[in-house]
Amino acid sequence: MLLLAGLTNRRTGFTLVEVLMGIALIMVSLVAILYLTALPSVLNRQSMEDLRASRAIRDEIERIRKIDFNALSSGSFTNPNLAKLSGATGNRTVTNYGGSTKMKQVTLTVTWVDPKGQRTVSSTVLLSRM
Repeated sequence: MLLLAGLTNRRTGFTLVEVLMGIALIMVSLVAILYLTALPSVLNRQSMEDLRASRAIRDEIERIRKIDFNALSSGSFTNPNLAKLSGATGNRTVTNYGGSTKMKQVTLTVTWVDPKGQRTVSSTVLLSRM
């Protein structure tokens, strides 16, 4: 009897519960690491899209500064940077600023479709007649 009592109290290896808990902990850690490695690529894509939209707006601002003040009108605009964005459109809204005919407020908006939904970048500038 003494021999059997010594064998039953001796414990070697891991129990099934300990093995399952270890596997679960490793899986949670791997999922977290995979998420953290995928996040920078998503943020990089969004930053590139914002940059392309901002460049399109900047180019349009430079273009409208070169045209006649009285010829400024609302409408859409195109730009090579817009072609790189999915479903992108560029809009230009021109209004007299403060009721004055010597200053115009120009709002430029670029809208495109992102995997998470519609995104927009907008900028407003004031132009005056010289």
